Amino acid sequence: DLSHVNAFGQLIIDNYYSKVSNSTTTAPSPSSTAVPTPQPTTAPTPTPSGTPVPTTSSLGVKGVSLSQSGSRFIVKGVNMEFYRDQGCSYITSGQSPARAQIASKLKGMGVNAVRLNYYQGWLGSSTQNMTDFLDMMQALAQQGIYVMPSDHAYTGESLSGRSSAYPLFQKIVDGARARGIEKYLIMNPYNEPGPQDSWSQWVAANNDTLTYLRKTLNFKGVVVIDTLSWAAAFDEGQMQTVRTFDASLLGGTPNVMFSNHWYPNISMNSVNATIEASGRIPVVIGELGQINPGSSGLTPSYVTNVFNNVINTGIPKGHNGAFPWIWNWCDENGMTNDDFLTLNTFGNLVNDNYFKKVTSVPVPTPTVVPTPTPATPRPSVAPTPTPVPTVTATPRPSTTPTATPATPRPSASPFPTPQATPTPVGGVSATVTIAEEWNTGFCGTIVVKNSTNKQVKNWAVTYSMAQAKITNKYGANFVKLGNAVVAVPWSTISWLPANGTNSAIDFCANKTGANWRPTGAQVLYVP
Repeated sequence: DLSHVNAFGQLIIDNYYSKVSNSTTTAPSPSSTAVPTPQPTTAPTPTPSGTPVPTTSSLGVKGVSLSQSGSRFIVKGVNMEFYRDQGCSYITSGQSPARAQIASKLKGMGVNAVRLNYYQGWLGSSTQNMTDFLDMMQALAQQGIYVMPSDHAYTGESLSGRSSAYPLFQKIVDGARARGIEKYLIMNPYNEPGPQDSWSQWVAANNDTLTYLRKTLNFKGVVVIDTLSWAAAFDEGQMQTVRTFDASLLGGTPNVMFSNHWYPNISMNSVNATIEASGRIPVVIGELGQINPGSSGLTPSYVTNVFNNVINTGIPKGHNGAFPWIWNWCDENGMTNDDFLTLNTFGNLVNDNYFKKVTSVPVPTPTVVPTPTPATPRPSVAPTPTPVPTVTATPRPSTTPTATPATPRPSASPFPTPQATPTPVGGVSATVTIAEEWNTGFCGTIVVKNSTNKQVKNWAVTYSMAQAKITNKYGANFVKLGNAVVAVPWSTISWLPANGTNSAIDFCANKTGANWRPTGAQVLYVP
């Protein structure tokens, strides 16, 4: 009759409703027994008193772009030295006591993320070092700035010994949790792995690291992964494989993005290729400097060019911004004077050309485009670095002068062979120039010049290259027939303007003998 309680209804009243009602009328006494909260396996440093950490929504990768509370989040970051290189140890020891002032200065400039660079052998050598590191993280988080720790122990090295980094990963994650700043934590496990590993080994190493972070440490935040060959290589297919694996760990949605590092010794073609791909793969610039000591001269215009391309082309596509190198350092990439607060010439360049400009850039959420045709742009050639020393100063440890090629990516499927009777194009010439060379390989650029007064379409370049095997390419699909190579340009660059030049086709190759040099280039019509 809907008005009388049966036996089961009475059981609920007696054992839940009545008891809950009684328990809420009186506040629990101090002696009430409570279930203890499990402590992390690594005892973190207690939270220092001071400014409370602001509440924030978790940062996450949505499609190809970072998102916070449903809005695009563009990284306006800086790199910071902190227990990385003992050769200039005064920088770490000077920045540590000035951390609150530095964080306030960064906040005032609009910086929203800091890549905090360390070397596991130095950071992990004492409890005090880890306390200082967590204190710096907290000072930044108190200003609403995200913190991205990055281990430099594997710079230019294989990731085969990566498990030695895991204990510090745990201390960092546990310490962030204990201080209530985990939402401000981004993990960048390994700085600039070298070319020793293949792409498949790189994928396996990063999948193993993601498993440790996601399953063992239960870290669900953003993970930024440096690409191969000092973070200068690029392979969309391999990156998508890692994203798919991370999605399987997180229940369907990946939370990773990929980092490249750019210095003036690396071609702008390589930079622009990754910017062009930013609508298909989540990318960020993890380092950007105006000089690579020993490999390039001081070239501030390189930095402004990269910034302009990121702001005007990359961000509208979905690019996630940049971490310029470096807040303070003992070479010309340092952005501040010895007080760690006053911007120098390079610091003002970064501030004027990036931090101030990004705030006014429209940032609609991009649409993810399907996997493109043609193939993924070739990786750039990166210089070989000197490993980060424990006790002696180095130039910027990410790179050194000796040229070494980027690890080749898997080749794309061959373009169909052109018909056998193409004819030369009158008034149009081609040359193949060697842009970079090392003991076992080289990279070249194909320059096509149209000296006529009309546009030319349906063309290809052919040249002879007897003893070399193409490994990477950009701007064209390549077919090698015996000693002959045919390069058919991508449709996006296939129009030759009247009295114009096309220099957008690049390739790299491994030498297989002494007769490797390209010769006899000419332009043909392709029916």
